Amino acid sequence: MADSKTTEYYLGVDAGGTKCRVRLEAGDGRLLGSVTSGPATIRRGADFAANVIKACIFETIATANLKPAILAHTSLVVGAAGTESSFETDKLTELLTQIGARKLRVISDAYIACVGAHAGGDGGIVIVGTGSIGYALIGAETYRVGGFGFPVSDLGSGAHIGLAAVRHGLATINANHPPSKFATAILDKVGTTYNQVAIWSAGATATDYAQFAPIVVEQAKNGDAAAKRILANAASHIAQLVTALENHSIARLSLVGGLSSIIAPLLDPTVQRLLSKPTGDAIDGAVLLARTDQ
Repeated sequence: MADSKTTEYYLGVDAGGTKCRVRLEAGDGRLLGSVTSGPATIRRGADFAANVIKACIFETIATANLKPAILAHTSLVVGAAGTESSFETDKLTELLTQIGARKLRVISDAYIACVGAHAGGDGGIVIVGTGSIGYALIGAETYRVGGFGFPVSDLGSGAHIGLAAVRHGLATINANHPPSKFATAILDKVGTTYNQVAIWSAGATATDYAQFAPIVVEQAKNGDAAAKRILANAASHIAQLVTALENHSIARLSLVGGLSSIIAPLLDPTVQRLLSKPTGDAIDGAVLLARTDQ
């Protein structure tokens, strides 16, 4: 077991709309522990996000056979989805301060993803996950395109892909022919009556809609025309984010996020040529920021 009195530790947290990832490293770069859990977006409230993040942090420390006391020697960087709300972000920071980390910084998940994608260097990213956003870091300047949150923004995201899938499923209810396998897979989850759909949609979040994205991908692979159209439409929106960043003369651009490997092949070749393979991911960025004294 490491000596918690003399060793420095670095914690990175990627608190996204679909999952929360935590990584703990020692000062010499050794990976000590990592945990993945469910969504921890601030859009579901700072209290919700803080509870998920804290649980993940303490679980990660436990998997490393360490005690929470190491937090007094730990630099912690949290990249959280939903930081558009300064009130909730400030509240999340306050709640996380309670765990007693030596240093704490709460920033956007886009920021840590951009740092990770370019190993701390200049560059831009388009994230396509539960949400979507174009984001770039050039020196001390930041550039942002979209990312205002679902449903008003985040076009091309998993949430909007899911929304389109739900709309497709509902459109088949009154049709004079049996629903497709695609429509049936959606309706099995949201219901087929007005009451069932009303109950489901009343409490549905971006994460809930994004759960349908894998169904769309699967059905598109199986040749369903509607599923293919939904993905093609998503790709066109993601392409707009890429070109918007490229217009800022950002030399290095990367596509990242859980759906990036699905959307990338659907982009126009001229857009694909603008993209470079990311060096790392969001959790890499969070740990790097923790190590570089934030």
